[in-house]
Amino acid sequence: MQSLLEIVALHATKQPDKRCIVDKTCEVSYSEYWRIVQSIASFLKAKGLKQGDRVVVQALQSISFVATAMGIQLAGGIFVPIEQSAKDERVEEIAKETEARIVIRTRPVRYDADFVNLNEIVELADKVVVVKDELVFPVEDDIAEILFTTGTTGDSKGIVLSHRSIVSVAQNVAYGVEMKSNNVELIPVPVSHSYGLRSYYASMYIGSSVVLMDSLVFLERFFTAIEEYGVTSLALVPAAIEMILKLSKNRLGDYSAQLDYVQSGSAALSEDLKGELCRLLPDSRLYNFYGSTEAGRCCVIDYQKDTGKISCIGKPSHNATVCIVDKEGLAIDSSREQVGLLAVSGGMNMNCYWRDLDATSRVLVDGKVITSDLAYIEDEYVYYVGRESDVINVGGKKVIPTEIENIANQHKSVSECICSKTKDALMGQVPKLYVVIKEGHDFCPREITDFLRMHLENYKVPATIEQLEALPRTYNGKLDRKALA
Repeated sequence: MQSLLEIVALHATKQPDKRCIVDKTCEVSYSEYWRIVQSIASFLKAKGLKQGDRVVVQALQSISFVATAMGIQLAGGIFVPIEQSAKDERVEEIAKETEARIVIRTRPVRYDADFVNLNEIVELADKVVVVKDELVFPVEDDIAEILFTTGTTGDSKGIVLSHRSIVSVAQNVAYGVEMKSNNVELIPVPVSHSYGLRSYYASMYIGSSVVLMDSLVFLERFFTAIEEYGVTSLALVPAAIEMILKLSKNRLGDYSAQLDYVQSGSAALSEDLKGELCRLLPDSRLYNFYGSTEAGRCCVIDYQKDTGKISCIGKPSHNATVCIVDKEGLAIDSSREQVGLLAVSGGMNMNCYWRDLDATSRVLVDGKVITSDLAYIEDEYVYYVGRESDVINVGGKKVIPTEIENIANQHKSVSECICSKTKDALMGQVPKLYVVIKEGHDFCPREITDFLRMHLENYKVPATIEQLEALPRTYNGKLDRKALA
């Protein structure tokens, strides 16, 4: 099978009546879903979509959105998702950059392309006669999608991914969590972002069921969905897990026997959250994925089983091979004392950055995605140390913020923390620690400093400690050091 499209078409033949996807308004079987995908593909071809044309689509947590994505690809186009809340200017910017042939959204933008209302596309497509002979499955090397990302490390980049990449990352997820064909996964995180989108891909690969949910603002709907649809797994980001546990206390534990597993990704999961989930769901497998849009879901750990491995991101996933390299890209023997850059090989890797040869050549070297993450490998497990750009140069000595954070988080009064660099007249740079204090505890910086001195060399101990009500985070829940710079 060279594409996820072929796999879904096969499921539609072998299990036509099985529930495929549920959204807030309806649900469809595999045969119904595949019929919608074919109709949308024929509709888009009738509008003039040609092989390789880009189509910008507003991401809703809906059947119409995910079916439109597949319809674009079946018609030979390239799927370019944008966030549901993206401003008109941002949509126009991406449409212009990709020279989009069609924009599919709930309202038009000032850009010279055909416009289709996403809320009406299924109804419009139903009026088109499907000519199946005109619909040809793509081959694995064809470009499938361009995912634009604005992470914590720089300007927005368009990451070009092939159909091979989509199938490979779906396998990484499905095999990584030991997904079963009768699984029902609840995805209440945006499918415009790679984490949510790839969770959906894995279910389509296996032929299981997906429940899409807008958000966790109305938490009661979350628990109602678990019960109503017999949900057996959850795909969450750390910020969502934190919200669920904070607002519902121990309620998630009521579903311990029902939930086969919970997977998380997009950002690191704190040791406190890991511990709380292990306590509430002792019978469930609990996974955290590491990866990027450029190299999707390349490491995974079941922290219910592999306990006590602080900062460990697990072992390479199904299609991934990892190694540690130096700044020249040469492989090194890594250890706690000898860290390097994490490099990833495998079918899930990106083709390139959209029309950016310089950025591509820096990151994609000999088929490997060279990340900017410092790491080391010990007993086949990969340990994340921090981003290269976050390293603090204290008078010529290198300090990695996560080392300080891992110790500080063990203090009895610290709920969570983040370490950043600040200027110093004598040393050039010194660490500064920002902490959120647990409820019922007082903020005592001297006590925290004394605790850190017991575990760290003097030059690694933060010069100052500041209390915050909450730590700054990016849109996908990652701690945002830039906001503290």
